[in-house]
Amino acid sequence: MAQGTVIHVAPEQPTYAVCVLGTDTQLDVYGSAPKGYTSFSINASPGVAVDVAHSPPAKKNATGSPNWPLDPGLEVTLRMRTASHSTGDQKVQISYYGPKSNLVQALLYVTGVEITLSADITRTGQVKPTRATKNQRTWTWGPRGQGAILLVNCDKDNPQSSTLDYEDDEVLDSKELEDMSLVTLSTKTPRDFFSTHQLVLHVAKSEMDKVRVFRIHRDKQRSRYKVVLGPQQPSHALELPGGQHSVDFHVEGLAFPDASFSGLVSLTVSLLGASKPEFPKALVFQDSVAFRVAPWIMTPNTQPPEEVYVCRVLENEDFLKSVSALAKKAKCKLTVCSEEENQDDQWMQDEMEVGYIQAPHKTLPVVFDSPRNRGLKEFPIKCVRGPDFGYVTRGAQTEEITDLDSFGNLEVSPPVTVAGKTYPLGRVLIGSSSYPSHESQEMHQALRDFLVAQQVQAPVELYSDWLYVGHVDEFMTFVPVHKKGFRLLLASPRSCYKLFQELLKEGHGEALLFEGVTKRKRQKIKDILSNKKLREQNSYVESCIDWNREVLKRELGLTERDIIDIPQLFKLQQDSKGTHKAEALFPNMVLVSYHQPNEEVPVATATLYLTGIAVSLDVDVYRRGQVEMASDNRAKRSWVWGPSGWGAILLVNCSPADMGQLADRNTTKAFFPEEMKNLSQMTLSVQGPSCILKKHRLVLHTSEEEAQRARVYRPQKDGSSTFELVVGPGRHTYTLPPLESPLKETFYVEAVEFPSASFSGLIAYSVCLVEEPPDPSIPETLVYKDTVVFRVAPCIFIPSTQMPLEVYLCRELQVQGFVNTVMELSEKSNSQVASVYEDPSRLGRWLQDEMAFCYTQAPHKTISLVLDTPRVLKLEDFPMKYSLSPAVGYRIQHTEDHRVASMDSIGNLTVSPPVTVGGKEYPLGRILIGSSFYPSKEGRDMGKALRDFLYAQQVQAPVELFSDWLMVGHIDEFMCFIPTQDKREGDKGFRLLLASPSSCYQLFQEKQKEGYGDMHLFEGVRADQLLSNGMLGACRLISRKFRDG
Repeated sequence: MAQGTVIHVAPEQPTYAVCVLGTDTQLDVYGSAPKGYTSFSINASPGVAVDVAHSPPAKKNATGSPNWPLDPGLEVTLRMRTASHSTGDQKVQISYYGPKSNLVQALLYVTGVEITLSADITRTGQVKPTRATKNQRTWTWGPRGQGAILLVNCDKDNPQSSTLDYEDDEVLDSKELEDMSLVTLSTKTPRDFFSTHQLVLHVAKSEMDKVRVFRIHRDKQRSRYKVVLGPQQPSHALELPGGQHSVDFHVEGLAFPDASFSGLVSLTVSLLGASKPEFPKALVFQDSVAFRVAPWIMTPNTQPPEEVYVCRVLENEDFLKSVSALAKKAKCKLTVCSEEENQDDQWMQDEMEVGYIQAPHKTLPVVFDSPRNRGLKEFPIKCVRGPDFGYVTRGAQTEEITDLDSFGNLEVSPPVTVAGKTYPLGRVLIGSSSYPSHESQEMHQALRDFLVAQQVQAPVELYSDWLYVGHVDEFMTFVPVHKKGFRLLLASPRSCYKLFQELLKEGHGEALLFEGVTKRKRQKIKDILSNKKLREQNSYVESCIDWNREVLKRELGLTERDIIDIPQLFKLQQDSKGTHKAEALFPNMVLVSYHQPNEEVPVATATLYLTGIAVSLDVDVYRRGQVEMASDNRAKRSWVWGPSGWGAILLVNCSPADMGQLADRNTTKAFFPEEMKNLSQMTLSVQGPSCILKKHRLVLHTSEEEAQRARVYRPQKDGSSTFELVVGPGRHTYTLPPLESPLKETFYVEAVEFPSASFSGLIAYSVCLVEEPPDPSIPETLVYKDTVVFRVAPCIFIPSTQMPLEVYLCRELQVQGFVNTVMELSEKSNSQVASVYEDPSRLGRWLQDEMAFCYTQAPHKTISLVLDTPRVLKLEDFPMKYSLSPAVGYRIQHTEDHRVASMDSIGNLTVSPPVTVGGKEYPLGRILIGSSFYPSKEGRDMGKALRDFLYAQQVQAPVELFSDWLMVGHIDEFMCFIPTQDKREGDKGFRLLLASPSSCYQLFQEKQKEGYGDMHLFEGVRADQLLSNGMLGACRLISRKFRDG
């Protein structure tokens, strides 16, 4: 919802204000009342609606007079009904009454203006003007959601251009505007309004490289399109005439959602007013529209094709004829890539994947180009992208690209419903290894991050690294059917052997496979059945496919009725690293149908011998302060916030003594007993017959990225306090010693990094039970995998309304009286005082600017810590030298470029007490930080690293305030929270103190009436004793209080 300002009136003096239609403007009647007055009445022009409310509700005087009582719970709201024709043509009169006082009146002259920033927030394909009453700042998913959608302008409307449309700042013609989203700014003001006011359109500096905004300029010859917002252009001052006017802007996306970009972008319009030319402009009104960049959506192959791409290579003429006939029958376009274009690279499916992006006004097909870059690398660029066909690619070109980065390893399911959750666009399927090792391959992190960031087709990881090429499309695909909509086809060596056994019994054992096929050794069915080594290899392959079978059933909500087994055999051969991998014995999945005999004839009897092995990786999943086995394994693999949620918690090792050790590669570490309490436990239990366990091994692992965020230790067997580092930076897998007997082992885990913009805080650990076959030519088989998920506990800030346990202050001769007062108050509240004594060479006194006390908490332990400011001033060494003990942690959040502004001081950061907003509870309060009201060359903001850190903690959602109008720019210069003991119903338990010049002038007016007009301020106070840095006065106090675990 749009926001305006609070209006303060002055008794017996006129006040002038601007109100925007559609907004509720607060009128400070109570705070503006003269001393001794107890009630008021209010009258307004017809164009102004006035609402009077009390908390708790109050009634008018019983005498029948139109007066309202004055009390702190009074709220008076103004709402404009119409826009003004001239400045100040609407009036509001407030009359104040007192038992022994004369009537006092305050007169407010209001100018009503209409300012509307409109976009297609209802997703109908049309922009409908909405007054500022509509909340356009939020964006929600779903058919009943709201929020505008932005397309990445990633096609190439100009065939002569070498770049995509979003890579330049030009608009070819009006047709290109169809790829953009429309935003309309409508204004209705008095004719002379913009002589004293200005509108500024802006976007956050962190988002300016994600969006570009054009404005049309029309002249007699043609229309020109000027860039007003975009990279290096975060704001644009608008020059508008008075009266009724509208301006259209066209917005294009410049980046798809990714690991570092959520996809959300907000356009904001700010109304600025200047009472005098020599004064800075004041913020009067602000409205925003939230956009989400449309995700790239992959289409399943169960949908009817519109275009088929195929390569012409040597000896595939028959295949081309078959594909051409099918394309003609399906009435879809066929594009054949010539041998010159494909350079003997026939794998079109590996090179690219076609998807689309969609907004209500436009759907744009977009080709996703893989980073494999072989013979077909130019085909998506030269032959696919173009007018109304977009292009996107991912993957670092400087790093090694593996087979798993080809798009044969990227598929998508049809729409599915899983445990009540619907995926209307299906789920993306990618192949990976069973666990990370030196030989294993994974899809490139840039590709994985891109696919996850699109959000709408939550990826599922399958095990495909057992294949020579490693692509999921080698053992699975989907086909459409009439009832459920699709079936999953899975390659099945078991089905193939069953089919061959039946053919052998029917007398076809001498039948040759691959007869007439060149470059393929012909084999008889009976020879394949008698090949013991081949059967052992396919038994291994079957176990790999069965693993994926269970994953697909679980993650896609499938049953066995939804799966069709396709007879297929594989063979093992060594890859370039000497690892045995599987390759299809007869490539391309072939569907063979056979009939069921009419008679019921017993064919065979199968006996199955089972051996039970129990493997469990357990943590404090229910947050009770102890490791326990989960009642549902799904709870271990997910993490849910809240008192009724689940998931284990990790604490960051922020001990000053360990600061230099967090990035080292030491394999052992000694822990004191007290330090052990900071670590989270993870217990591995294995049970089963010793003779079976000896044939298996266990591997504990995490991803390479997550291994950088935490460390896993294992106690050494000598009973000492020394622990072995088994998983951590530079080592993301750990193979346990050979299993000789049942095992129960406890690991100890510590985090080394708080959540940040590049780290969600989630870390998963898995244990894999692997069977080692007697034949070394057959790879090990993944038998079982168990996973647990930790979340790194956030850094939590403490509101000033909590009772302090310890007070820090700077002792200086000039403020000795203040120091004495603090000492007395601390003694009364049983708080300890830690003093920093005067150092004539430093003269640093602003402790609140230097550091903030926080805590981080898990069920088993609460750790207090100091967050040190990145500023480098007089007190930069105080937090480390003076305030820390072994029980207190330490963290400093440096800026990326090591440049520090005054906005990066902790005086520009505070936290509210617990609040409830719009039904949503914030039990730990909300962080408040100061910034500029719109980005400009002169504007100052908190450094990106510190801002990102605060947002990433999640539990105290930050609120940005306007503080750049101050010399120092800190929010604690004009606001503070204090606790209250008020027990009335609905009381919040605190009050917000706000600096108020109007209250100060009112006080001085009263003092002058009482005869104190000739009194001097600051009498006897030297200039060096005046302290202007903050509401709290001479020396900032830092208090801390930590909850029990």
